[in-house]
Amino acid sequence: VNRFLCEKRLESKYATAIMVRLKADGQVEMVNCGHVLPLLISGESSQWLKETNMPVGLLPGAKYEAARFQMKPGERLLLYTDGITEAMNATEEFFDDERLRQAALTNAPLDTIFRSLAEFCAGTPAADDCTVLEMTYAGGKAGDDTDPTLQKITR
Repeated sequence: VNRFLCEKRLESKYATAIMVRLKADGQVEMVNCGHVLPLLISGESSQWLKETNMPVGLLPGAKYEAARFQMKPGERLLLYTDGITEAMNATEEFFDDERLRQAALTNAPLDTIFRSLAEFCAGTPAADDCTVLEMTYAGGKAGDDTDPTLQKITR
Protein backbone atom coordinates (compact mmCIF):
# COMPACT_ATOMS: atom_id res chain seq x y z
CA VAL A 1 0.00 0.00 0.00
CA ASN A 2 2.78 2.43 0.94
CA ARG A 3 4.78 1.73 -2.21
CA PHE A 4 1.65 2.02 -4.38
CA LEU A 5 0.71 5.42 -2.94
CA CYS A 6 4.26 6.73 -3.16
CA GLU A 7 4.58 5.63 -6.80
CA LYS A 8 1.37 7.48 -7.70
CA ARG A 9 3.02 10.78 -6.66
CA LEU A 10 -0.18 12.23 -5.32
CA GLU A 11 1.51 15.42 -4.10
CA SER A 12 1.48 15.36 -0.30
CA LYS A 13 -1.45 12.91 -0.14
CA TYR A 14 -1.20 10.14 2.41
CA ALA A 15 -3.49 7.83 4.35
CA THR A 16 -3.74 6.41 7.81
CA ALA A 17 -4.59 2.75 8.15
CA ILE A 18 -4.72 0.03 10.74
CA MET A 19 -4.53 -3.70 10.11
CA VAL A 20 -5.35 -6.22 12.81
CA ARG A 21 -5.25 -10.00 12.82
CA LEU A 22 -6.89 -11.71 15.80
CA LYS A 23 -6.18 -15.42 15.85
CA ALA A 24 -8.44 -18.01 17.48
CA ASP A 25 -6.00 -18.38 20.41
CA GLY A 26 -6.16 -14.63 21.21
CA GLN A 27 -2.84 -13.68 19.62
CA VAL A 28 -3.08 -10.27 17.97
CA GLU A 29 -0.83 -8.80 15.32
CA MET A 30 -1.48 -5.13 14.59
CA VAL A 31 0.14 -2.65 12.22
CA ASN A 32 -0.93 0.94 12.88
CA CYS A 33 0.03 3.33 10.09
CA GLY A 34 -0.59 6.72 11.70
CA HIS A 35 -4.21 5.89 12.57
CA VAL A 36 -5.86 6.99 15.81
CA LEU A 37 -4.87 4.78 18.74
CA PRO A 38 -6.99 1.67 19.27
CA LEU A 39 -8.47 1.05 22.71
CA LEU A 40 -8.08 -2.33 24.46
CA ILE A 41 -10.86 -2.90 26.99
CA SER A 42 -10.66 -5.49 29.74
CA GLY A 43 -13.62 -5.45 32.10
CA GLU A 44 -13.78 -1.98 33.65
CA SER A 45 -10.26 -0.98 32.62
CA SER A 46 -8.83 0.15 29.30
CA GLN A 47 -5.59 1.16 27.68
CA TRP A 48 -4.67 2.99 24.50
CA LEU A 49 -2.35 0.90 22.32
CA LYS A 50 0.36 3.39 21.47
CA GLU A 51 2.43 1.36 19.01
CA THR A 52 2.27 3.18 15.69
CA ASN A 53 4.12 3.79 12.44
CA MET A 54 4.02 6.65 9.96
CA PRO A 55 1.03 7.00 7.60
CA VAL A 56 1.26 5.28 4.23
CA GLY A 57 2.19 7.29 1.15
CA LEU A 58 4.81 9.58 2.70
CA LEU A 59 8.16 7.80 2.28
CA PRO A 60 8.75 5.11 -0.37
CA GLY A 61 11.19 3.10 1.75
CA ALA A 62 9.32 3.34 5.06
CA LYS A 63 9.46 0.27 7.30
CA TYR A 64 6.35 -0.78 9.22
CA GLU A 65 6.49 -2.81 12.41
CA ALA A 66 3.75 -4.96 13.87
CA ALA A 67 2.79 -4.86 17.51
CA ARG A 68 1.93 -8.24 19.01
CA PHE A 69 -0.06 -8.96 22.13
CA GLN A 70 -2.35 -11.53 23.70
CA MET A 71 -6.05 -10.93 24.26
CA LYS A 72 -7.89 -12.74 27.05
CA PRO A 73 -11.45 -14.05 26.69
CA GLY A 74 -13.94 -11.19 27.02
CA GLU A 75 -11.45 -8.47 26.11
CA ARG A 76 -12.47 -6.06 23.36
CA LEU A 77 -10.43 -4.08 20.86
CA LEU A 78 -12.03 -0.86 19.67
CA LEU A 79 -10.96 0.64 16.33
CA TYR A 80 -12.50 3.90 15.16
CA THR A 81 -11.96 6.81 12.83
CA ASP A 82 -10.92 10.28 13.93
CA GLY A 83 -14.37 11.49 12.93
CA ILE A 84 -15.52 10.13 16.30
CA THR A 85 -13.03 11.89 18.57
CA GLU A 86 -12.85 15.04 16.42
CA ALA A 87 -16.63 15.47 16.16
CA MET A 88 -17.56 18.93 17.46
CA ASN A 89 -20.51 20.47 19.21
CA ALA A 90 -21.89 23.99 18.59
CA THR A 91 -19.14 25.53 20.75
CA GLU A 92 -16.46 23.75 18.65
CA GLU A 93 -15.43 21.45 21.51
CA PHE A 94 -14.19 17.98 20.45
CA PHE A 95 -15.91 14.76 21.57
CA ASP A 96 -12.34 13.62 22.47
CA ASP A 97 -10.68 10.41 23.65
CA GLU A 98 -12.02 10.46 27.20
CA ARG A 99 -15.68 10.64 26.15
CA LEU A 100 -15.06 7.78 23.72
CA ARG A 101 -13.36 5.73 26.44
CA GLN A 102 -16.21 6.27 28.91
CA ALA A 103 -18.80 5.21 26.33
CA ALA A 104 -16.71 2.18 25.29
CA LEU A 105 -16.58 0.88 28.87
CA THR A 106 -20.34 0.29 28.96
CA ASN A 107 -22.20 -2.97 28.32
CA ALA A 108 -23.49 -1.72 24.94
CA PRO A 109 -20.47 0.20 23.67
CA LEU A 110 -21.44 0.78 20.04
CA ASP A 111 -24.94 2.02 20.88
CA THR A 112 -23.56 4.10 23.76
CA ILE A 113 -20.79 5.65 21.64
CA PHE A 114 -23.19 6.78 18.91
CA ARG A 115 -25.87 7.92 21.39
CA SER A 116 -23.26 9.89 23.38
CA LEU A 117 -21.88 11.36 20.17
CA ALA A 118 -25.33 12.45 18.99
CA GLU A 119 -26.13 14.01 22.38
CA PHE A 120 -22.75 15.78 22.47
CA CYS A 121 -23.01 17.16 18.93
CA ALA A 122 -26.67 18.10 19.46
CA GLY A 123 -27.40 18.54 15.78
CA THR A 124 -24.02 19.91 14.69
CA PRO A 125 -23.30 18.05 11.42
CA ALA A 126 -20.37 15.65 11.29
CA ALA A 127 -17.38 16.95 9.35
CA ASP A 128 -15.95 13.46 8.80
CA ASP A 129 -17.02 9.83 8.78
CA CYS A 130 -17.80 8.24 12.14
CA THR A 131 -16.89 4.57 12.02
CA VAL A 132 -16.36 2.15 14.91
CA LEU A 133 -15.30 -1.50 14.79
CA GLU A 134 -15.29 -3.62 17.93
CA MET A 135 -13.47 -6.96 18.08
CA THR A 136 -14.38 -9.17 21.06
CA TYR A 137 -12.22 -12.17 21.84
CA ALA A 138 -14.54 -14.97 22.93
CA GLY A 139 -11.81 -17.52 23.66
CA GLY A 140 -10.43 -20.38 21.65
CA LYS A 141 -7.26 -22.29 21.01
CA ALA A 142 -4.60 -22.52 18.35
CA GLY A 143 -5.94 -24.25 15.25
CA ASP A 144 -9.54 -23.50 16.21
CA ASP A 145 -11.47 -22.14 13.24
CA THR A 146 -13.85 -20.07 15.40
CA ASP A 147 -13.86 -16.43 14.37
CA PRO A 148 -13.79 -13.62 16.94
CA THR A 149 -16.98 -11.65 17.26
CA LEU A 150 -16.95 -8.55 15.03
CA GLN A 151 -19.36 -5.67 15.13
CA LYS A 152 -19.16 -2.68 12.82
CA ILE A 153 -21.44 0.28 12.74
CA THR A 154 -20.97 3.27 10.46
CA ARG A 155 -23.23 6.28 10.73
